[in-house]
Amino acid sequence: MENLMSKINLNKGVYSSDYSRFFENDLWPFVGTFLSITENLSPHRQYFLAGNGASAAIASHIANDFTKSLGCRARTFHDPAHITCFANDYGYENWLAESIRKFADEGDVVILISSSGRSENILIAAEAAAQKNVILVTLTGPSPDLRLEELANCHLSVYSNAYNIIECCHMIALSAAVDSVNLIALD
Repeated sequence: MENLMSKINLNKGVYSSDYSRFFENDLWPFVGTFLSITENLSPHRQYFLAGNGASAAIASHIANDFTKSLGCRARTFHDPAHITCFANDYGYENWLAESIRKFADEGDVVILISSSGRSENILIAAEAAAQKNVILVTLTGPSPDLRLEELANCHLSVYSNAYNIIECCHMIALSAAVDSVNLIALD
């Protein structure tokens, strides 16, 4: 029990410091830049969101918020048949880039979420997005491959080494952007 309490106290300190840094330094500059480059999440654009694992779940949730709350045309590429088709034909590292090449148009918004910032399929997708001349938004952890930062029109690095903190901050940042445009309160 003593060992468990020691771990809890250590995590409490990490959570407190990492979330404080995020809220005090990173959240609102990201939201401001994001809303500026997307013209306050203009419904006249298409939004494509993607990630792997938990980041894919965040992408799906936010795509629904963009559509339901803001009237934006937003989608992910996470349908299993789509993934297996494109991964089979183009290779797993290229399936997402090929999806962007086929669906995104100039001026659309591509949002790529990667806690590590080093997933090969996300890096290749970012390069494809840049070639399509879309607005590219990337959200990563503290040490992404620099290409994600360099290619992005808007980038958020979450300075934590805890995956759960990084993922929660990505969700908070994108949700804060939605709520900044149209806050839907409980009845």
